[in-house]
Amino acid sequence: MRPYRGPKLTASVRNRPFWNKNKTLPLGGCLKVTFDHGIDGDTASFVVEGEMKTVRFFVIDTPELSPKPAPFGLSAKQYTTQKLQDAKEIYLQSDKLDSLFDSTERRRLLAWIWVDGELLNYQLVRLGLATVKYVNNDKMAYLKALKEAEKQAKKEGLGLHSQQEVA
Repeated sequence: MRPYRGPKLTASVRNRPFWNKNKTLPLGGCLKVTFDHGIDGDTASFVVEGEMKTVRFFVIDTPELSPKPAPFGLSAKQYTTQKLQDAKEIYLQSDKLDSLFDSTERRRLLAWIWVDGELLNYQLVRLGLATVKYVNNDKMAYLKALKEAEKQAKKEGLGLHSQQEVA
C-alpha cells in the first residue's frame, strides 16, 4: 500500500463548526460521525448528531453499481466501506464554497470525508477508483490536491485509468 500524501485534517478545521445553528449554511468545519453502511464508492450512510444521514462525497464520482455494476464500481464501494468500517475516527467537513446538500430529490448531505486524519475523497481519486467531477467552485478546499491526485493516477494507469479491471 502506498503511503498517504494527501491533505491532512488540522485541529483548527476539526474544531470549527460544520454548519450554522439552523443547519442551513456550511461553515467549513467538522462533525464527528459514526459509519452505518456503504451505499456505493462515493456515498455512505452515517449517524450524524443522532440521525441517520446519507452523505455524498464532495467533487468525486465513482462508477455506478446499478442497474449493472460498471468496471471498478464494486472495487470503489468495497474500498470505501472497508476504510470506513476500520476507522477509529470519522469526520465530515463542509465547504464554505459549496452547498450543504446536493440538488437531487434525495437532498443528500455533501461533505469531505476524513478517516483517521486522511481525506477519503482524495484516496479514492489517487487510487483511480474515482474521478474529479461535480465541481461548483474552483476554490473549494481540497480541489487542487484532488486534481493533482487524478493526474498522478492517470499517469500511473491506476484503476479507471488502466486498460481493464483485474479480478
